[in-house]
Amino acid sequence: MLPKQTYHVFMDNLFSSPNLFGPLQEAGHGAIGIAYPNCGITKELKLAKGKDKAGASGFKYNEVARIAWKDNSLVLFLSTVYSGADDQRTPKRRKKPADKWGQSKPIQETFGDATIKIISIPTISASYNDKMNH
Repeated sequence: MLPKQTYHVFMDNLFSSPNLFGPLQEAGHGAIGIAYPNCGITKELKLAKGKDKAGASGFKYNEVARIAWKDNSLVLFLSTVYSGADDQRTPKRRKKPADKWGQSKPIQETFGDATIKIISIPTISASYNDKMNH
């Protein structure tokens, strides 16, 4: 049994679901994870994933935020910690990706001639990438 305190857990897509995150939130624990469209997320977020649109979008239901963020491809997050609001962004140093796909053209345009650039990304994405598997 874990000691009684508040935890902030990070999960991969195997365990992430609103059905798990809701009770964790009610118990006072934070949770962040990557989600598949069939994990119980809202229809609107499934549509966002299907359209693979640029930028970010989010929906909130029962205090579990569902956030879509487009990096190289659209990533779906579930969170009881972050809302995905525009003020929840973190500057991150990124290398210019290789031009391997047709969809990388907008990324190439963002970088221009620079090989490294500071890009403002959603804090949920930065937090997940920094903490997952640690």
